[in-house]
Amino acid sequence: VTAGTAIIVASSEAASGAAGVIITGAIAPGVTIAIATPIRDQVVTDTLTIHAVAYSADPISGIVASVGSRRMTLAPVGRGAWGGHMLLAGTFYGTYQLVLTATDERNAIGIDSVSFVRKKLVLGGSSPAPRRKRVVPVVPVKVP
Repeated sequence: VTAGTAIIVASSEAASGAAGVIITGAIAPGVTIAIATPIRDQVVTDTLTIHAVAYSADPISGIVASVGSRRMTLAPVGRGAWGGHMLLAGTFYGTYQLVLTATDERNAIGIDSVSFVRKKLVLGGSSPAPRRKRVVPVVPVKVP
């Protein structure tokens, strides 16, 4: 961000407003983070595999992954890469947002997010082919 003036205008059904923001100096670049996996709209089951890279002028001190109320800290795997596995068992099936927040040693942050789909996967198998139902008569037998 460079020095200058910005006017922000917001409105809703019955109200509107505006604010002026004056930037007097440059803001140092923060943390850059990019999610490698999962990719957008990827289908996952009970375990979400997460890989990301993060860079900053200062060393990255940690990356926290969040899905809804679930949070976990990713582990460094080398050369700016971080990874982990988040257990999703017990969550409902549907579309979720993974949010990663990276922090460097000066507490600058970077945020990235991606949506993914949690589904129960059914892989092949020997399920019977659909066919017509038929009634089979049962003759009761008395056992002495």
